[in-house]
Amino acid sequence: MKEVSEILDSLGVIYFIAGGFAYDIKRGRITRYHSDLDVVVLDEGGDVGLEESFARNGFRYATQKHNSRIIKHGRSTDLFFCRKSADGYLETRDADTVIRMPASCFYSETKPLYGTSYKVASDDYIICIEPLVRKKSSIKYIKQLALKVPLTCRVTEEGDSDVVKVFEYRRPSVG
Repeated sequence: MKEVSEILDSLGVIYFIAGGFAYDIKRGRITRYHSDLDVVVLDEGGDVGLEESFARNGFRYATQKHNSRIIKHGRSTDLFFCRKSADGYLETRDADTVIRMPASCFYSETKPLYGTSYKVASDDYIICIEPLVRKKSSIKYIKQLALKVPLTCRVTEEGDSDVVKVFEYRRPSVG
């Protein structure tokens, strides 16, 4: 986790740790074994050299359909990418689910864990991506979080040959 964070910091990309490790970092202790590390990267459309940087540091890099995976010493990190949509919102996808959220949900909090500080997903981001979460203990953790600013959620389906469920979060209109 520390090495992955250092590489991403050196590239100047906007990212944060998500998933089970983020939940544990927020708690201040490791509560269970984690089979992988989940990292979310803001994809701003430019080539920042992720693959080359990880390869230089001994990682194998594999691009998958909606994310990338880096592996070193049998430990894997899944890199998920958040992209700006045409309407200025952010969008992330995993298999048959798309999450659209206000850009204001995409920020990190810096939290310490065993003497090292890490960038972790905000509660707002974690709440928005809950439809992608499969592990019951993680869903239970997410359910106890509170949004800093209220959001509404609309669920739709779209696509031709690739039908996906879309969870679209919006800030409520004022006035």
